[in-house]
Amino acid sequence: MDPEQFYELPNEGKTSGGWILVKVKIFYQAMLLLSSGFLVSLSHVLVVASFRNQAEGDVTRWDAGWRRQVDIRVEETAGLARMHEPLEVRLPSLDLSLERWRREARVVELPGGGELPSQVLETPDKSAVLVAFQVGLRANEKRSYRIYFDNATAKDPAYETDLTSQPVTGFVKIEPRRPFALSIRNEHLRVDLHPKSGQIGKLAFLKGTGDLWSFVGGNQNSNLHWNPDLRNRSRLFDAPGLKGKRAWEYVHYWDPPPNALVEVGPVLVRVRRWGAFAHTPEVFCSVTYTIHAHRPLVVVDTELKMLEDYDLEFLRDDEFGFKLGFNRALWKEKAGTVLGWDLTKLPPIGSEAHGKKIEANGILPLEPDCPWITFYHDDTADAVAVIHTRYENGAVGKVKMDPPMSFIHVKGPVYNYWGRVLAGKLHRLPQAKLKKGLEWKTQSVLLTHQFKGKGEPKTLLHFDQRLRQPMKVTVLP
Repeated sequence: MDPEQFYELPNEGKTSGGWILVKVKIFYQAMLLLSSGFLVSLSHVLVVASFRNQAEGDVTRWDAGWRRQVDIRVEETAGLARMHEPLEVRLPSLDLSLERWRREARVVELPGGGELPSQVLETPDKSAVLVAFQVGLRANEKRSYRIYFDNATAKDPAYETDLTSQPVTGFVKIEPRRPFALSIRNEHLRVDLHPKSGQIGKLAFLKGTGDLWSFVGGNQNSNLHWNPDLRNRSRLFDAPGLKGKRAWEYVHYWDPPPNALVEVGPVLVRVRRWGAFAHTPEVFCSVTYTIHAHRPLVVVDTELKMLEDYDLEFLRDDEFGFKLGFNRALWKEKAGTVLGWDLTKLPPIGSEAHGKKIEANGILPLEPDCPWITFYHDDTADAVAVIHTRYENGAVGKVKMDPPMSFIHVKGPVYNYWGRVLAGKLHRLPQAKLKKGLEWKTQSVLLTHQFKGKGEPKTLLHFDQRLRQPMKVTVLP
């Protein structure tokens, strides 16, 4: 399906932001804050902005009540039309409380002064706020926007959006309800977060067949996002709900996560969870999900850090498992070559595919930061992809280990998944010695789309280009 079938292309004469906003009218209120601090996804453009008092000669309709403002200019420089492009502008909190910022901030397009839906987010140190909104620009177009704030008489804003969230159902019942246990939906997809761990449990592609794609594995009760995870053969523990001892430690063993922060609004829903692994206090993990209005993707930011020296066999991330529904895989190498694989066949160990040796249980090694991987079905056209937009591996050159790799794991008619080994010894002897202070930071963008295997995956390429070429944002004096 062409991107134009997903979106209203930017067009003069529509709303000031270049698109039509649809469906659900909600009142923007911050909610469900369990703790302070989160990592802002790299898929957004962050702007550190100065502010100025209202100019005396400014005669827009906003001047009557709002005392301060900041102007920004947004430039599309890659020759790509942008639809619902997310921006986050960082402003000093000054003398205003977070509650006042959330009630009073407004974003308008210049020169007409048409208001755009916006949302104010918390920063870890609480010395600043993030004003989030979306813009639509034609290729090589420039537009200007103004953020108004400081109006003690302002009322809570109300915006139209397709983004909703509600308590998740269909999993184990947890009482009292945990704030991160949400079913999040926009016009393209639905994401269900597991009530124990907050991991992505299920994903529905609403523009396709609508079927839920999930990895169902015993007591894990439908976790589609399987990791980050690690394995240490020298430390065995009783895994939740499983008989016997295990050496594997998964982030979805959190029950609940040590810390969580949930941001809900008309522009985005962001859920961050962080803390040490449940049975491995030596390793810190942070996982952040961001779902935007009008966009068929989930931005997944992951951080890992060694809090103490520790030996590991594996340290992995970026693993998404799918029960049935796909029969083909396609991926792009950094050199630009696009390769494919039949997911219905379980290749023999030691055989080769595309010059790569098949590892145990059907693992095909790929580049650790290969640009993208997609699974699809050439009959239904349902497809899901991951776009790798950030890869920072602190162990490279510092740890004696096998080369990091992404991989596709083929289990034939049972299930299939992709993942990534960040550090470790694939052949298990000896374990990798990981020192205190080592860090890993990655970003994976999970995309739902349609592709039948003919020609190019247009929607995938559409987002791949735009995620890698952010727009230029300038704070105006």
